[in-house]
Amino acid sequence: MNNHLIQQVPHTADCRYGYEVYLPEGYQQDQQYPIVFFLHGAGERGDQLDLLHVHGPLKRVLQGEHFDFICVAPQCPAGSYWTYEVQTLTGFVDEICRKYHADPDRVYLTGLSMGGYGTWAMAIAHPEKYAAIAPVCGEGM
Repeated sequence: MNNHLIQQVPHTADCRYGYEVYLPEGYQQDQQYPIVFFLHGAGERGDQLDLLHVHGPLKRVLQGEHFDFICVAPQCPAGSYWTYEVQTLTGFVDEICRKYHADPDRVYLTGLSMGGYGTWAMAIAHPEKYAAIAPVCGEGM
């Protein structure tokens, strides 16, 4: 397992979401990188960041795959839904893009099930932010 490639960042008083981040090999803060945000499904809500490995790109990293982009998976609080989190999650996306020097023209959003719904909701609210979206098993308007 490649646990050292994924950093866990627990939620704090300043940040509603705990998250995990994968940085590409050779990551340097003076370069801009594409970034993919992955929104998990309802079964992975809460405060156990290891649940973010159940599905999606971070699971693939742990299986040995490498990517040439930053991948960030925030964790939705227990009892909430990504569709309720659009305003707060938008601020989180902006902050993470600044923190990790993401290329603003290559911000991507994907999600599974509840995360697919969240992907649609985020893209409808701020279509200008995302180069592309890939909702999986999620409904949108």
